[in-house]
Amino acid sequence: MDIWTTLLAISTLVAVGYIFYQYRNLQILQQEKEKLEKKIQEIEDGLNSEIEEKRERISQLNRQIEELHQRAEFIKLDQIELNREYEYLQERNRKLEETINSLEDRIRHLDKE
Repeated sequence: MDIWTTLLAISTLVAVGYIFYQYRNLQILQQEKEKLEKKIQEIEDGLNSEIEEKRERISQLNRQIEELHQRAEFIKLDQIELNREYEYLQERNRKLEETINSLEDRIRHLDKE
C-alpha cells in the first residue's frame, strides 16, 4: 500500500467518522427537539385548561353581577313603592290626627255648654 492509498483510507475513515458524528448529533438534537415539543405541548395544554377555567369563572361572575344588578333594581323599585306607601300612611295619619283633634275640640266645646 502506497502513501496515497493510506492517506485516502485515512481521509475516508475521518470522513465516515465525521459523518457518523454529525448523524449522532442530529439524532440527539432530534430527541431534544421532540422532548421540548412535548414539554411545550404540555405547557400549552395546561395554560389552555387554565384559561378555560378562568373564562368559566369570569362567566359565572358576570352572571352573578347581572343577578345582583337585577336584585338591586327590584330593591330600588321596592324602595320606591315603600316610600309611596309610607307617604300615603303619613298623610292618612295626619288626617286621622286632624279628625281626632277636631273631635276632641267638639267634645271640649260640648263639655263647656
